[in-house]
Amino acid sequence: MQTYMILADDNSSISEINQYYEIHQYLKNCKYQGLYVATKGEEISYQAYLASQKCDFLVVIGGYKVFYETILGMLKAKKQQKIFDSVPILYIPDVLKTALSRNFGYIKSLSLYIQRCLENPTAFLDVYQFNENIFTSLALENCENFWIKCMPNTSNSYVYLKKLFQKYLFFDFVTDEMQFVIDGKKIQGEYVMSLFANFRYLDRHKIFPKAVLNDGKLDILLIKKISKFYALKELTDYLNGKIPLDELSFLEHYQGNHIEFFSNHPEHHSFYLDENRYVKESDYNQILLLDRVKIFKGNSW
Repeated sequence: MQTYMILADDNSSISEINQYYEIHQYLKNCKYQGLYVATKGEEISYQAYLASQKCDFLVVIGGYKVFYETILGMLKAKKQQKIFDSVPILYIPDVLKTALSRNFGYIKSLSLYIQRCLENPTAFLDVYQFNENIFTSLALENCENFWIKCMPNTSNSYVYLKKLFQKYLFFDFVTDEMQFVIDGKKIQGEYVMSLFANFRYLDRHKIFPKAVLNDGKLDILLIKKISKFYALKELTDYLNGKIPLDELSFLEHYQGNHIEFFSNHPEHHSFYLDENRYVKESDYNQILLLDRVKIFKGNSW
C-alpha cells in the first residue's frame, strides 16, 4: 500500500481544514495510507525532508511559501541521500486562478484534480538558482519600479497587453545599460525590465506560451526602451493585427539555462522571485539550472 503525507501551513482556516479532511478521505478511499502534518516556516522544509524518506508521495497544500519550503526540503534530501529522483509532490494551491494553480492545471473539483494527478505520469519541475536564492516559476528584474507602474488590473490577456503598452508609452522610466550572457551569447543594450520564466502564466496571463516546466530552459523576455513614436506605431500595428507580439521591436525573446547579467547602476534595480520574494541585485548576477524535483500535474504538458 502506498503511503503519503499531507503537509500544510498551520495557520489554516476552518474551510482549509475541511479541505484537508476531504483530501485525506479521498486518498483513504483510494486505498492509500497517510498522515497529516501542519507546521510553518522552515519546519515545512524539515517535514518535507522527513517525508522523502518515509512516504511514497507528498501532498502539499497552501501558497507559494509552503511550496517553496517543500522544494528546499526535497533538494536537501536529494543531496544528502545522493539520489537522482525525489519523492513526487502533489501540490494543491490554496487559491484558484493564481500563476501556480494555472500552471499545475488545478481545477475547482478537488477529487477530480487529485484523480488526474495520480493517473497522469509524474514529471519533473526544473529548479533554478538566482545568486544564492532558488526559484521555480519566475524571476523578474525590475528597473525603478517599472513593473509596479505598468501592472494593469485585468484578467483579459488582450486588454492586459493593450494597457501594459499604453502605460509603457506614457510613463517615463529609468533605463540602464545592461549586458547579458545567455548560454555564452552576449547581448547588450538599454532595458527597463527583464523576465526569466519557467511557467507559461505570469499572474493570470499566458505571457510565455512556449515555456515548458521541465525542458531545462528558461524563456527570457527583455523589454527595451525605444522612441515613443515607434512604440506607438508598433502598438497600433499589433492591436490592428498587422504584426504578432513576438515581432515588436522593443521585446527581445531568448531561451537558456545559464544567464549572467551586469548593470551599471544596480541601485536602480530590484528582483522578484516567484510570488514577490524580493531580493536585491548586485553588480554581477547569475541564474543557472540547479536541479529538478518530481511532481504530479493535473493536465498534460
